[in-house]
Amino acid sequence: MTLEAWAVIALPVAPTSVSEWPKTVRRLQHLGTTVYVDAEAGGLRYGQVVWGAEVESQLAGIAWDWCEVRSNIVALSDPMTVHSNVVLFDDAGKPINESSKLLFLSRAINSLPWQAQISAQPPDLQSKAA
Repeated sequence: MTLEAWAVIALPVAPTSVSEWPKTVRRLQHLGTTVYVDAEAGGLRYGQVVWGAEVESQLAGIAWDWCEVRSNIVALSDPMTVHSNVVLFDDAGKPINESSKLLFLSRAINSLPWQAQISAQPPDLQSKAA
């Protein structure tokens, strides 16, 4: 299954408790990567990546932008901008705030082999100036 990064925020909400979140993270799978080449930046690549897992019959998706800072060294373009349809609830059943949610999402991203997945992707034929 391939899913575009922008589509993650259009998915139905995937409610998950913070206590169940680690199990969800372990099930996350790579769903898609876009790779572009910035001709004006010496051919460095950039793009978006999407990972997801099924949570109670609903796809929970996480997407973020990435960039190559040096050849074969990739990083999140903006660690404060992670897109997801996940709504995390505390043990009392109340939604956690967006700042706390971002921490959970960032930890999930850090645990994924997404950089290796990007390195395995061939560059898109498009070139785009930054």
